Amino acid sequence: MKIFDALILIRTQLVSSPVTSLIILVLSTLVGLLEAVSIATLVPLFDIIIKGDVGDLAKYSFVNYFLELFEVGLTTTVVLLLFSSFILMKGIFSLIAMSYIGRVVVELALNMRKNFLGGLLQSNWPSLANKNSGEFLNSINHEIPKAASIYRYSCLLLGSSLQLVALIYVLYTFSVFATYGGIFLAFLLYIVLGGFIRLSNEQAKNQANLTNSLMTRIHELLGSIKVIKAMDLSQFVLPVMLSEAKDIKKAEQKQIIATHGLNYLREPIVVIFLCVGLYFIIENQFLDDGLLVATLVLFLRLTQSVGKLQSDFQTFVVNSHFYHSFNNKLQTIIDNEEKQGISENILFKESLEFKKINFSHDSGKLLVDIDLKLPNKGFISITGKSGSGKTTLIDMLIGLYEPSSGSISMDGKNLKQIGFENIRSQVGYVQQDPFIFNESVLMNVGLTDERIAKKDILEALKAAKAESFVESMDNGLDTILGEGGSKISGGQKQRISIARALARKPSILILDEATSALDKTTMLDILEIMKGVSSKILVIAITHQQEVLEASDRIYKLEDFKLKEIRS
Repeated sequence: MKIFDALILIRTQLVSSPVTSLIILVLSTLVGLLEAVSIATLVPLFDIIIKGDVGDLAKYSFVNYFLELFEVGLTTTVVLLLFSSFILMKGIFSLIAMSYIGRVVVELALNMRKNFLGGLLQSNWPSLANKNSGEFLNSINHEIPKAASIYRYSCLLLGSSLQLVALIYVLYTFSVFATYGGIFLAFLLYIVLGGFIRLSNEQAKNQANLTNSLMTRIHELLGSIKVIKAMDLSQFVLPVMLSEAKDIKKAEQKQIIATHGLNYLREPIVVIFLCVGLYFIIENQFLDDGLLVATLVLFLRLTQSVGKLQSDFQTFVVNSHFYHSFNNKLQTIIDNEEKQGISENILFKESLEFKKINFSHDSGKLLVDIDLKLPNKGFISITGKSGSGKTTLIDMLIGLYEPSSGSISMDGKNLKQIGFENIRSQVGYVQQDPFIFNESVLMNVGLTDERIAKKDILEALKAAKAESFVESMDNGLDTILGEGGSKISGGQKQRISIARALARKPSILILDEATSALDKTTMLDILEIMKGVSSKILVIAITHQQEVLEASDRIYKLEDFKLKEIRS
């Protein structure tokens, strides 16, 4: 990252929260002034120590100013109290500034997560289908804290710069020679140690990319861990994982060199430069003893400020790559936001109709001139070979995909115009592999929908024939089901999933191969549930199972891109 790019990013961060940045600017200015004044007070203290004459302190105008301000006499005790007071106030204002910045940063991180997760849920289906889950998890857990810290380091860099200016000004009042020396040393440190910052910059970029890739691998591994264990594939999978871990190791090693090189080489450079400067000052008697000691302390504090500025800038540069990586993902999510229809709430009462639907994907056409009209209740099955477009057809009904041509309407109203959120709010969806949160039964069925009362959840569990097994659990509705429903069977997970769908009191219930992974007894139980439900609402089953087809009122088959009705 170039200096100019860094300055633009710092400005962007500070301008993003102008009021907050102004408060921090004021606090940083006060800290800088107190830092400078407290060190300036050291000069008369050293005069007392070296010369032992308090009367000589009268020549320092700033000391007289504070004596007049507080209406006190000139004594060693008073000067010590002034020095202690300035240091104390500097500490207090620094604590206030850092606490304030800390609160702002955690709030920024919360908003980043909220925008990221909210945007993800509002993204269109094609972008979600192509999502890289590992990268998203990396953004939430790793990138956002570093991205949010960019604001913190922008504030720290601003504050350090103000303190540096104040220290240079005080040093200038004591010694022009020392001031020019300090400025020259700052440029020398930048030139000599700048390579370590550039190394950090390069390795941070590599780390951001490699971490995204590794998190993707880990997510894939966890998703298929059962297969890997069952087939004893660990010895073949591990090398793939370690190849990226080794690349991260190399980047981290270089990052360590860059960080420690910046910190540990700064000290000898400063000491050598200081020795040369002291030699010229002593040989040419540029300063008397009192000013010499005070100037030396001030000069050392100046170099510490320069060092802190460099270290903060290095961290800023490193974190900026995670900031850009996160923002690129967030922007992609925003660019893929679903289009919204009208806000009017339209209820499904009569029929759903597909007219001349065509759909193609990368490998060619999938659906051609599909016409289909579905009633407001009944049990409808759609069958066909794998890859024939069964799920895609229903995905278009709920707006996950857009047809290449044709229209889909609900009660004569085009869903694209009124918005697919209208039909989604009336849909219950049960898939082959139901998702179960590591939460209670109550939470898994009702989620956080305040419209679903506890009695609705109990009715849904009863309708899904899940009531008995839930009651047999130690904590009933409050039983935690484990990650992915690990504490219950496949059939029980499917019943919980059906209860979740029914609790919303849907007008349309979609079953996407919902019974294909179940044993026959469980499957027949669930079919009995569906038959009962279909007398009141529309049930659409995507299936290839004969038992489901036999239970259906109507059957449609997708074959050779066309939809045919084989039972009415």
